[in-house]
Amino acid sequence: MVYVGRILAPAEGYGRNDNCLVDPGLTVSKSNADAVGQNMDYWPAYESMRPSSRRAFLEWLSGDRAGPDTYIGYVFVYLYGLERRAVLERSVEDRPAIRAEVERLLAVYGHHGSFRRYAGDLLAVLDILDLAPGQDPAPVFFPSGGDLPLEIRIGVGARIRDGRPVDADWLLAWTMSHPETRVRTPARRAFEHLRPEFATEFGRRNPSGGLPLKVRKGGTSPILYRAASGTFSADLGPTGAEGLPDLARYPEALATGRELLELCTERFDAYSRYLGRGGASAGETLQALALLPPGRRRSVSREAAGDGLAWLAARAAAGAPVPFQDVCARVGGQPQEKATPARLRDLADTLCRFGLGLIPDPRFPLRAPSSSAVLLFPLDAPSESVGPPSDIYKAAFLTLSVGMLVAKADGEVTDDERSTLNELVATTPGLAPDERRRLAADACWLEAHPAELPSLRSRLSELDTGQRQSIGDALVRVASSDGSHHRAEIALLEKAFRQMGLDQDRLYAALHRAGPGPDAARAAEAPDDLVRVALGTGSERTYAIPGAPAPIAAPRPSAAARQVAVTDTSSVQGGRTVAAEAADQVDAERLMAIRAETFAISAVLAGVFDTEPEAANAGSTGAARAEEDAAEAGGAFAGLDPRHARLLRELIARPAWPRAEFDRLAREFGLMPGAAMEDLNAWAYDCFDDVLVEEGDPVHVNLHLLPETLSEAA
Repeated sequence: MVYVGRILAPAEGYGRNDNCLVDPGLTVSKSNADAVGQNMDYWPAYESMRPSSRRAFLEWLSGDRAGPDTYIGYVFVYLYGLERRAVLERSVEDRPAIRAEVERLLAVYGHHGSFRRYAGDLLAVLDILDLAPGQDPAPVFFPSGGDLPLEIRIGVGARIRDGRPVDADWLLAWTMSHPETRVRTPARRAFEHLRPEFATEFGRRNPSGGLPLKVRKGGTSPILYRAASGTFSADLGPTGAEGLPDLARYPEALATGRELLELCTERFDAYSRYLGRGGASAGETLQALALLPPGRRRSVSREAAGDGLAWLAARAAAGAPVPFQDVCARVGGQPQEKATPARLRDLADTLCRFGLGLIPDPRFPLRAPSSSAVLLFPLDAPSESVGPPSDIYKAAFLTLSVGMLVAKADGEVTDDERSTLNELVATTPGLAPDERRRLAADACWLEAHPAELPSLRSRLSELDTGQRQSIGDALVRVASSDGSHHRAEIALLEKAFRQMGLDQDRLYAALHRAGPGPDAARAAEAPDDLVRVALGTGSERTYAIPGAPAPIAAPRPSAAARQVAVTDTSSVQGGRTVAAEAADQVDAERLMAIRAETFAISAVLAGVFDTEPEAANAGSTGAARAEEDAAEAGGAFAGLDPRHARLLRELIARPAWPRAEFDRLAREFGLMPGAAMEDLNAWAYDCFDDVLVEEGDPVHVNLHLLPETLSEAA
């Protein structure tokens, strides 16, 4: 595959012989071969080499021609002979062997940029020479040279000449391979996805299927291949006078291609950045596929994601909690140890693009448990982002949260109570489909991880009167759905009504309307530890109140109060129902015990929602406390009120606190533990975008979020 002889004239240029000819009449050094090719020309030629360089070149030819450290000028001289034989002389019989040899040389010497360019151009010419008459070459998207590739000039030019429209693939190839087009990294890194996306956008703008371009007079130009050796040029265009159109005369088509290319490239910016961080293998994870444009994502996710998406969909349909680490492994390819708010948000944003919702999501009023479990649920349809909760959803969630607390107050959630809660979700008007699905999943989550009533205090107080009354009525329905009113349920209802500023009489009237009837069948079904007491409808009676100076006439109760059912869990009288008109006396000891118990409960509940500092803070220590409060509220604790700032200053002394000790410490500062934890975390979200105090036993304090100086001081 080498030219050897005394005469081989070049087709163009100067010189007696072509620079690829090995002339045996020229002097060759007997020793000391020049391996570095000293003093060789830009276009090296055998006849202009020094004798030592000729010896080095001949030694390379006599070997396997595969030494990667060989001076590249010697390889070029060899390439010159291959391109002359294939292109200038058009040797059909030698073309397959020449192609194989050029491909082998590229594999060995392709790290040299210049050689890679010229060898690639030669392979492209071989492809063109192999085309059958009327056959188009393959489009080129990433050319190795600095000129518009011959394949583009021939392929697009032939379409224009023949009156065929330029389709999406050819327009994209024309645009990307043009030397004046800036092809950004996302287009290169995500080309396998960008190519069909470009075709989709092109088809949307050109419903006919192509871009029609007409031949312009005087706009033809030859399709020339200029040899790497510089000794000849070859016209590769079709024979005949018509030639092929000059693509430089169609700037408007190129402008359209660049506009579409930039539009599609922007859609892959996020996906490209993800690949840049995680490597090419990360592109098949659900987390990466979620960053693709919606149309492309739908077409590739089922196949590219393997069984990960099917696994997640099955868990969402089952409605059971799933370990956070398992979900992360299926979504991102590797488990995450800790369910931080930032990670939960990223996970929710990824899953929603595949039609799956996540609980908990920090944007919604629900906390993650210490076990780091999550709950998946199916959405109505995939969406590009998780929308913020609506006011209707917030009110419904509060109703559901407190309703679940009422249902669990007696230790279990009955099927009737569960059915009532599900009915509340299904019948709440104004909810979007995905909000209704989320609320149904919230019910499952809250049954396993109930909220704390103090933690809902601030949200309940933000509702208007109508919303609070609706919540109160719904809570009574939940408490009454199992046919009985447990003391713990009544106590919790009273606490909730008091927090929402609702009249207690409204509660008792609602209990009467929703309460169980006096029929014997229902009474027989009551648990043995329940006592049902109902005021009768007989004539008005008077009773002697123990400890009173004289008998007092009991006023006639209202119609509602006469029939309201009161439930007691004591063992007195077992499960028997007693009518007031059948009782002639009151058990004085029992009445005094109830009275004492009532006072004790009232004393406990009176401070449940008290957020005002006690009067004891005033007086002689008022000025000192005011000065201390001002100091606590500034600096690293800016944004916290003084009591929460003092609590946090105590908490940062160590990273974990037993729950009982945390509760005691919060109460020392006049704060409810659950509400204090929520307020501290709300402040931390604003400052650090993460949870500061993690609920559980023990309670963990994420000290790494706070400034180092503050942690060191603690």
